[in-house]
Amino acid sequence: MKMRYGFAVVLLAQAAVAAPGVIFVDPDHLRQSALRLCAREYPTDFTMQGACRRNFEAGASSYDKIAERYAHVPEMQLALHQCIRDYSDGSYIDYAMLGACARNQEQGYLEMRR
Repeated sequence: MKMRYGFAVVLLAQAAVAAPGVIFVDPDHLRQSALRLCAREYPTDFTMQGACRRNFEAGASSYDKIAERYAHVPEMQLALHQCIRDYSDGSYIDYAMLGACARNQEQGYLEMRR
């Protein structure tokens, strides 16, 4: 099952996910989150807002690649869903942190499989 990410975060936060589907980043939600969260974090520093947005885009790209790579690994899907819950406020997602979480989960998963 392939879903685009947007308001699904509210459903994920409320649901106990036993066999999660793959969730990919919705580009519109990424833009909305970056605009809102970066402007809130750096209200008067447009250079930092730009860097923040680039970090969001890089994090979203990392997350999507990892989600695709582990689409058929239920343990990793559960871990990635937890990353979404951890870095969401119910409306917006910190995609920079989501990407870092996904990379950390992948590294841990690979270490445990050795």
